[in-house]
Amino acid sequence: MPASAYILVSLIVIALLAGAGMWLRAALARHSTAVRKAALLSSQLQFQNYLDDLPCECWAIDESGRFCLFNRLARTRRGDGCLGKTPAECEHLRTPETHPIWETAIHRAFAGERVTYRYVAPETAGTRHYEAVITPMRSGEKIIGVIGHHVDITAEVAAETARCAAEKNLAVLTSQSPSGFIDWDGDFRIRSWNPAAEAIFGISASEAIGQNGIDLLFPVNERTAVEAAWREAQLDRSAHRIHHTHNRRDGSRRMCEWVHTASVDSKGALTGMTSFVEDITVRGDLEAQLRNIQRLDSMGQLACGLAQELNHLFTPAIIHLDLLENAHREFPGLRDQVKPVREAVTQAIALGQRILALGRNSESEPTVWQPLNPHVRDTVELLRRTLDSRLRVIVLLSPDLPPLPLQPALITQIVINLLCNARDALLERLGQTPSRDWKPIIRVSTSTLMATDRSAMCGQSQGLPRLCQCIEISDTGSGMSEEVQQRIFEPFFTTKAPGRGTGLGLPITRKGVQALGGWIEFESTPGEGTTFRVYLPSPRPMAAPQLNSPAPATESAGPGRHILLAEDDEMVASALTIGLQRSGHRVTAAADGAAALALIRLEPTGYDLVVTDLNMPNLGGRDLLAALARDGIAVPVVVLSGYITTAILEELRSLGAAEVLRKPIRVCELLTAIRRNSTPLATT
Repeated sequence: MPASAYILVSLIVIALLAGAGMWLRAALARHSTAVRKAALLSSQLQFQNYLDDLPCECWAIDESGRFCLFNRLARTRRGDGCLGKTPAECEHLRTPETHPIWETAIHRAFAGERVTYRYVAPETAGTRHYEAVITPMRSGEKIIGVIGHHVDITAEVAAETARCAAEKNLAVLTSQSPSGFIDWDGDFRIRSWNPAAEAIFGISASEAIGQNGIDLLFPVNERTAVEAAWREAQLDRSAHRIHHTHNRRDGSRRMCEWVHTASVDSKGALTGMTSFVEDITVRGDLEAQLRNIQRLDSMGQLACGLAQELNHLFTPAIIHLDLLENAHREFPGLRDQVKPVREAVTQAIALGQRILALGRNSESEPTVWQPLNPHVRDTVELLRRTLDSRLRVIVLLSPDLPPLPLQPALITQIVINLLCNARDALLERLGQTPSRDWKPIIRVSTSTLMATDRSAMCGQSQGLPRLCQCIEISDTGSGMSEEVQQRIFEPFFTTKAPGRGTGLGLPITRKGVQALGGWIEFESTPGEGTTFRVYLPSPRPMAAPQLNSPAPATESAGPGRHILLAEDDEMVASALTIGLQRSGHRVTAAADGAAALALIRLEPTGYDLVVTDLNMPNLGGRDLLAALARDGIAVPVVVLSGYITTAILEELRSLGAAEVLRKPIRVCELLTAIRRNSTPLATT
């Protein structure tokens, strides 16, 4: 083949190959573009799905100012017709917030500002709250668009609203709380201080907040204990209760009870301390007064026990004095020698009875028709030796006052309380360096007069005037201010120093006077003195039971009786036995009620009368009466006791006691009771 043919063929092949290559390249180029388009489409779909799955509304605007992106929530809330349009062209579509707010925020974002705002959108399920953030998109320094997202913050707003309400309620509660509320940070600086804390410590909130609470409130000697209590509360996160004493700016001291609790945040981290504080100064004073009252009550019980023991000693003494005088009447000088001894014993007996009256529960004391003057006079004499020697006591008792229905213990208590108040008023004025012409005097008097109860409020009369007996106790002491006068009958109110008064004397006095059917009035002038008047109405005398019947001046032997004497005190039993035997009676002695009951059961009709002590070991007088009633043994029983109340008297009579006599007793009193109550002479 000629060379030219080869060349031509070669050129044709090259041309074919070149054309095939160009076609192949074109074909490959077309395929690559399709792949890229498919990949781009897939990426766009994936990105759109990602945006649609977001729980917030998301959209974007390109540099031409047209919407180029909307996710599912944005399309749902704003409609599908916004893509490719400007915000102004979408004004006809509904939007959660108003178009002006939306457009303004978009313009600000195109100006380069990151815009955040909140809005409320009413929806079918209720009002929802949203927060919108619109951010500019930059390419270098150029803003090529904006992107916005809207987050539903309804739950957050609800939580914030609830928190604000809770804080408001807490603020109201703490501001109105009667207890002090103090919030501290970790360095003991005060963050919160309520009005009650202001009242307790006398420090305003503006002065307290921001200050170190330990330095502000606690004395130096207590600060270490306070810090230790706080550290312990912070460690175990439990409430710690502790008492502290605080000195106020006005010089007064306050005892406070603190409750410290650690403050923690939602993650459990320690943020400080919360404390509640209560002023317990009054409570502490009341507790101290209560301890004082308990001490006085114990002393009263001890005194009563001592007085009852003295009764056992006085009984044989007074009986043997009677026997001595009766046995030796032929010696004229003997009576004169015995008289001082009898008077001393009689005074000792009266003193013991006053002590018993002072220590008894006056509400259980029998009401007996008695003259008033002896009780007033005896009580003054009881206290006279305990008063300061500088005080002068003048007693002026109206003579011939008729008997009243009285409870001796109440009269004793009333006079003692008023005398003690008068004494304290005089001693207070003595301590103030009084003038030379002033004299510390207490006047005690009794009288009869017509009076009207003006003890009610506003001084209004209560009924018509009544005949009354009046006990008046006045002093020349320091007097009382108007404020004190308004509160003197208030329980636990006292102007005396701690430990010197309970604040119960006058309230108890008024209660006692009212128990006797009377009332109490007072007059007081500061710097001049005070006068108390106790009015006791005088009703018509009525028959009333007497504990000890009047005894004749001399003994009478009379017909002999067989007396069973049950008495555990040997001296008392011996004295009574001798006295009864010398009066012509036959006496069988028993050491206690059990022995007496055994003797009676052996000879049910062998005794004309039983004389028994109330309180004895094994079997007392009360149980002896009950046993005789159960056995059906009818024998008169006379009960002796150093302590008799209305309840005891009624109980003994219900059990069949013929008579109840008070110790110490004289033989003549017992003989009179025997004549009144013994059965005919028993067969011996």
